[in-house]
Amino acid sequence: MLKSKLPRALQPPLERTPELDGHHVRSRTQTIAAPPTKVFAVLVDPRRQVELDVTGTVTGIAEPVPTRLGRGVQFSLLVRRLGPPRAHFTVVEFEEGRRIAWAPATGQRWRFELAAGAEEETVVTATFDWSTAASPGMVERLGEPDRYEAALSGALRRLQALATGHELASTEGESAATP
Repeated sequence: MLKSKLPRALQPPLERTPELDGHHVRSRTQTIAAPPTKVFAVLVDPRRQVELDVTGTVTGIAEPVPTRLGRGVQFSLLVRRLGPPRAHFTVVEFEEGRRIAWAPATGQRWRFELAAGAEEETVVTATFDWSTAASPGMVERLGEPDRYEAALSGALRRLQALATGHELASTEGESAATP
């Protein structure tokens, strides 16, 4: 398990629940032609994070790599940006086969919720939630809600491809940021 280098006061508490008030949440939903078990298997595989990124910001996963994501598991991604070359995340919500969310030390969350659709289909809702951020106002001033809202659709398209065994589409035209 990786340790955060930020002071404990800045680390997202695992028990904190989001305030789903609509203002601090952006979501996209897509039906994926794969059963929930296959979709969830992609989401809990930390090595797939690079493939879910539609921006080119994530360049790899840092060692040590957990074998599977679950509540409280920490992982780090190698990123191309100003500042530190690693972004550290903790899985802060987890319900086997149904929901997973991870957050950096600043608290905003990326969540995937799954529901069974028609036969062999899964309805997936991807959410960027900054109600749990240490500074929701700063997240807004940085323009993250709009950027991440655009990235959610691209991440869902990539999740569809990964869960169904298809080739990933080019990231051309998919500009935003998804960790």
